[in-house]
Amino acid sequence: MVPVTQLVIDAFGWRAGWAWLGIVIWPVLVLPAGIFVRRRPEDLGLLPDGDDPSPPVTTNGEAAPTASQASTEVSWTRKQALRTRTFWLLLMAQEIISVTQTAVVFHIAAYYNDIGVPTAVAALAVSA
Repeated sequence: MVPVTQLVIDAFGWRAGWAWLGIVIWPVLVLPAGIFVRRRPEDLGLLPDGDDPSPPVTTNGEAAPTASQASTEVSWTRKQALRTRTFWLLLMAQEIISVTQTAVVFHIAAYYNDIGVPTAVAALAVSA
């Protein structure tokens, strides 16, 4: 979308370009996503985590316990998760990535323009 956005801004100016993009986004992206995106495996006739609808049978003819029956899923409350070291390490790793990537992407187009790279090419570089 970055190159398309840059082309629209170049053609109409930034105010009209953003307004135009805001109007076009709804029928082109948001409505199809609402129609076609499925959020749960059950929406597609599938079971979660690869569960088999018919349980396997043991040699004596009894149904063997499935993976979901054999182990129960651990459900954490927010307070419990906030007290774990793993949560904070994952959060810090994600934030370091976000800050670094945002800093580079935020300034790279302006830098490219400063060294003489055309705006359309700078937009392609940002999207890449």
